[in-house]
Amino acid sequence: MMEKKQLSIFVLGILMFSVLTGLSFAGTDGADIVEVRLDGKTLSENGNERLVVSRGETLELEFKIELGANSSSVEDLQVIAFITGYKHSEYNPLIQASDVFHIKKNKGDEGQIYSRWESLELELPEDMESGSYKLRIVLSNKDGDATVNEYNLDIECIDEKVSIADIMLSPNNYVQAGSYLIGQVRVRNEGNNDEDNVKVILEIPELSLQAISYIDEIEEGKSVSSEEVALKIPVCTEEGEYEVKATVYFDDLYKSVSSQRTIHIVESNACELTKEPYKTPEKTIVSIAIQQADVMPNEAALFPITIVNTGTTATTVSFEVQGADWANVEFKPSNILIVKGEESEVISLYVKPKEDVEGSKVLTLNIIKEGKVAQQVPFTVNVEKEEEEKAFASANLRLVLEVAIVILVIVLVIIGLVLAFRKMKGNEEEDTQTYY
Repeated sequence: MMEKKQLSIFVLGILMFSVLTGLSFAGTDGADIVEVRLDGKTLSENGNERLVVSRGETLELEFKIELGANSSSVEDLQVIAFITGYKHSEYNPLIQASDVFHIKKNKGDEGQIYSRWESLELELPEDMESGSYKLRIVLSNKDGDATVNEYNLDIECIDEKVSIADIMLSPNNYVQAGSYLIGQVRVRNEGNNDEDNVKVILEIPELSLQAISYIDEIEEGKSVSSEEVALKIPVCTEEGEYEVKATVYFDDLYKSVSSQRTIHIVESNACELTKEPYKTPEKTIVSIAIQQADVMPNEAALFPITIVNTGTTATTVSFEVQGADWANVEFKPSNILIVKGEESEVISLYVKPKEDVEGSKVLTLNIIKEGKVAQQVPFTVNVEKEEEEKAFASANLRLVLEVAIVILVIVLVIIGLVLAFRKMKGNEEEDTQTYY
């Protein structure tokens, strides 16, 4: 960057010198630029025709340099191409210079015109304003005169153009295998039109990992960040550098632009736990804490059921009840569950006996996996009789009364002790007074 700024100052110095002295530029010790091509098309110096290019393009420039008949060689030549007027030229000057080269005629070619071609690439920034510019080409050497050619350019903005401003990752540079890489893509609309329904894909191709998000709208000239997405790095990923690629689809998803950056994945010790003999089988576990409950009439028995998916992919488990014509049965939140990999879910089975149902009742819970009954679990509900309920209430009342009587007796004893203690203390005070 510093070299480009110094080069800009040098070239501007040449131009200022020409203005102040009123001199025109002659050939550099007999060498001169006789033809300039842009993307294969010959340019006309200061012609009426203005060549139209788009910002973000890379200008492929070719220069035909001619050595006159009266010169045999020119050393230390250099071609410089630049454009002024870009608002961020202080930080990103639009200037490029060729390597230093020499032109020397072969023996026997004296007195003849000799020519050679040089080339440069000049990249136009994405945020360059549309309008008319001058492309200036300088040919110079160490201490000779300079040649300056000027060409008219019109830089325009394409209607539909999007660029990727940044790929933001967390962690930024290093991520451990088995953990998540969080990513976000910053997208800039460089076109003349607003962009709707922009699709953003963040992926690690080598690991076949991909996440997709959408940006509803990006206004002209604005930048918007996509939603955060998560990529889980497989626990046994080998340590090394991996490419994280972002692709943005726009213009009704007909066009796309891509960019990439590198992330370093650190090996995980947990990988050993997934290998034999430590590998945990991938299966779905249904855990039932209780299978028997006592209820009163018009009450419902509650049976919690936990489903654990030890695998890495989602699984579906459903439940149905048999032999429960004596009760009303309900599953909450549902009798069908989709359990994600390495996660668990809990459902509740409510069994409410119907009226006039008494005694011990049994029902069977069918656990269905992959469309088949994988397990059958019996549940028992003991419904207390009305007489037993009243006896139970009476027993509770008697127990409460007995406890209350015991507490009352204890309180009376404590009060008696306090009164006796106070009486003894009063007698001691009277004895003391009599003594004095």
